Amino acid sequence: MITPDLKAIVFSFLIADITITLFMVLLAVQNRRIFRGINAWVAAFLLQNIAVILIELRGIVPDWSSIILSNTMIAAGLLAGLKGMC
Repeated sequence: MITPDLKAIVFSFLIADITITLFMVLLAVQNRRIFRGINAWVAAFLLQNIAVILIELRGIVPDWSSIILSNTMIAAGLLAGLKGMC
């Protein structure tokens, strides 16, 4: 049985996530007066994208940034997303 390469799966997820974030930024620019929480959603997407990039660069960047900073960004992105839903 063929085992999938985890780095390739995470890289394809990252490409899709960056595309979604770009569309989210475009929607935020168009609808910022209609929806109040859309800026928090954009912040959540950006924080989580940066965190995934730091996780993907583990071994290249320092450990404190790929472990501690990325986990902090994931938690902050979760809180920003929840704030955007309120």
